[in-house]
Amino acid sequence: MPPLQPFGVYELAERIGVGSHGEVFRAFSRADRPGARRPVALKRLSQAASENLDVVEALKGEAEIGRALDHPAIAKVTDVGDVNGVHYIAYEYV
Repeated sequence: MPPLQPFGVYELAERIGVGSHGEVFRAFSRADRPGARRPVALKRLSQAASENLDVVEALKGEAEIGRALDHPAIAKVTDVGDVNGVHYIAYEYV
């Protein structure tokens, strides 16, 4: 496995998808106690997309809707934020 890449309180493992505005990674939360890192799916906007207010607002809207939904067949939003101006959403990894 390639080395983990730090990203805020997360460590990015491997990229599992890429789109026009960013990438999705399998990642691990570093905030949890050592030895029990929680896997997440982390959607990270590109630097260019993070500078586009319309794209950032759409990402925040996605997070708001995701947090409002509660169903066993829907991955839960666990975090939303930015690291050095690069915006992201973290979902439970299923």
